[in-house]
Amino acid sequence: MTNMVKLLILLSAFLGLFIPFISAQSSPFEMATLIKIDYSTARLAEHYHRLDITYKTVNTTAIKTAVLVPKKLAASNKKTDAPVVVHLHGGGLVIGTNLEPAFIADWYIKPNLNQILTVGESAGGYLAVQSALLFQDKAHIKAVIAQYPAIWPDLAAWGALPLPDPTNEAVIHANKVLDAYLGNLTGTEIRTDAPYPDRWELTEAALLSGRSFEFWGNGTALAQAGLEHALDTSRRWGGKLPGFWVLQGENDGMVGKAGTEEFIARLKGVHPRVEVKYTLRPGLHGFDAFYGLEESFVAEGVRWVKGFWLKGRK
Repeated sequence: MTNMVKLLILLSAFLGLFIPFISAQSSPFEMATLIKIDYSTARLAEHYHRLDITYKTVNTTAIKTAVLVPKKLAASNKKTDAPVVVHLHGGGLVIGTNLEPAFIADWYIKPNLNQILTVGESAGGYLAVQSALLFQDKAHIKAVIAQYPAIWPDLAAWGALPLPDPTNEAVIHANKVLDAYLGNLTGTEIRTDAPYPDRWELTEAALLSGRSFEFWGNGTALAQAGLEHALDTSRRWGGKLPGFWVLQGENDGMVGKAGTEEFIARLKGVHPRVEVKYTLRPGLHGFDAFYGLEESFVAEGVRWVKGFWLKGRK
């Protein structure tokens, strides 16, 4: 067990006591994440060259991405087909930038796989799954790694949560934060990134107040972001779906296991033959962030994913 894992365990234990009293103040989650940024940034710089490019322009707004090229590959004179990892970062669809080190799990900083894999944590896990369900005809994704991804707005698990107490001081403050933010919008703002911890207070307020989906739109927009729409679309791909490795913290207070297990059940209800590996581990949101490939559950999951991605079982 590395010192970083020991640190996460200590902070997670404290955070487990803290979660029911989330407020707009600094939290142990923030402390752990700030440490994680420095750690991941150093690890990425050690192993990769970074190229920042514009991969798409929406109207006149450039959408940028970071391309990481392994230094060993760049130093080689041999022409080769290289592995591709498409990482979609978490952050509640509010926080993050084109290379967000705050949420990159240590165990996939040094991938040893092949072909196209989508991987993401939290909101990024949601997007990784959506990529496979909605765009498999174009993407031809071989495997998906989705860490605590269940933020679909039409999950019954969300409706089963108790309503926030409107008299609670933290909830009152959260609503004020949201109202102030939404009230200052003109309708013309376009923002494509928010490096952590920018907008953390806003994300925390949305969770605490139960108003997260106000940012998603309403009517058609909200329905198209839902799991039902994605699953209906995925019927077109027949048996061509990838394998899904889904990870979940048993004690996650942000994206609970009930939602993740509902997602898996609904996925298999539409695609009974789809292969899903579900890893449920003790821990909170982001529980796997500091684990390496030497951890047994990580090594087992990576071997399973290789069966789809590297060997092409599908």
